[in-house]
Amino acid sequence: MICYEPELCVGVARRRHRYAEHTGISVSITTMHRAVEKLGLRVKKSLYASEQDSPRVQELRHDYRRSLDKIDVRNLVFIDEAGLHLSIAARVVR
Repeated sequence: MICYEPELCVGVARRRHRYAEHTGISVSITTMHRAVEKLGLRVKKSLYASEQDSPRVQELRHDYRRSLDKIDVRNLVFIDEAGLHLSIAARVVR
């Protein structure tokens, strides 16, 4: 199976594993993909990275914030040349 929407394939694979855990029946990704399409379901891309809650990432974030205390803010220059709308999520990322 060739997947043209990677986030859709990842979602189908997750559903496949959950289905196997729940029923004890293992099906292929292709079978699950066909079932999802036939039922008219969509697997949406998450807008929230679950990794950001891990202790490792929280520690890295904390270390980064501590490193910012060492920077003299008088030496910073901010240039805003980008316009974006935060409520719009990219459908395709390249």
